[in-house]
Amino acid sequence: MLRRASNIKCHKIKEKDKRQFTYFMNQLVFSFRILKKRRGNLLKNRKQRIVAGFIALLILLFCSSISFSAAKEPVATSAPVATVTVEATPEPKPTPSPETKINYSDTIQVLVTPELKQKIEYLVSTYDNEIIMATKVMIAEAGGVYPLSHRAAVVWCILNRADATGNSISSIITAPNQFAWVSSQAYSQEQYELVKDIFTRWLLEKEGFENIGRVLPEEYKWFRGDGSQNHFRNAYSGSYTIWDWSFPSPYDDE
Repeated sequence: MLRRASNIKCHKIKEKDKRQFTYFMNQLVFSFRILKKRRGNLLKNRKQRIVAGFIALLILLFCSSISFSAAKEPVATSAPVATVTVEATPEPKPTPSPETKINYSDTIQVLVTPELKQKIEYLVSTYDNEIIMATKVMIAEAGGVYPLSHRAAVVWCILNRADATGNSISSIITAPNQFAWVSSQAYSQEQYELVKDIFTRWLLEKEGFENIGRVLPEEYKWFRGDGSQNHFRNAYSGSYTIWDWSFPSPYDDE
C-alpha cells in the first residue's frame, strides 16, 4: 500500500512539472518572436546574446530540478523489530541425601585374608534375592528414618529371626502379619548397597569375627513403630526390654 501511494504521488509531481515546463517554453518562444519582430535578428546584439545565454541556463536548471524531483521517491521503511533476550535459568543442583556420603565398603574395619574375602563376596552374591527383599522391607518399615543405624536395625531384626528359627530369610520376610513388604517396591542403588553391607557384616560374624558393626543384639527380634521411630524389643509380649541403641554405629551420619 505504501509503495502504491508513493507511485501515485510521484506521477502527480511529474505531470505538474511537465505543465510548468510547457508553459515556460511557450512563454520563451513567444518572447523570442516579439524580440525578433522589433529588433530583427535577436542574436546580433551582444547584450541580447547574454540574455539568451542566461535564459538557456535557467532552462537547464529547471530541467535538472524536474529530473531530480521525478527520480526522488519515498522509500518505505519497515517498523523496527523488537528483540527479546531470554536468559537461561540455571538448573538447581541436586541435594545429596545423607546416604550418598557413605562408602559402605570402607565401614567394615576387619582384616581378612584374600581367600576369606573371596568367600564372603561369593556368599553375598548368593543372597542377592534376599538382599533385594530385605531392602524393600527396610524402605517400608523405616524408609524415612534417621540415622542409618535405625534403618539397618530392621534388617538385623530379620537376620536375628532367621538365626533363631533356622528358617530362610525369604520365609521370615513373607510370613503373614510380620513385616511390611511389597514385591513391586522401588529402591535405589544406595539403599541396596546399605542392605548388602549389613549382609556382609552378618556373614563375617558367622566366620567368627567380632565387632563387625552390628547395630542390634541377637535377642532383639521384634519391634513396633510409633510413626517416627521403631522400638525394638527382646520379647514378643510380657516382660521385655526396649533397645537403647548403645552399640556404636558403623555409619558416619551419627
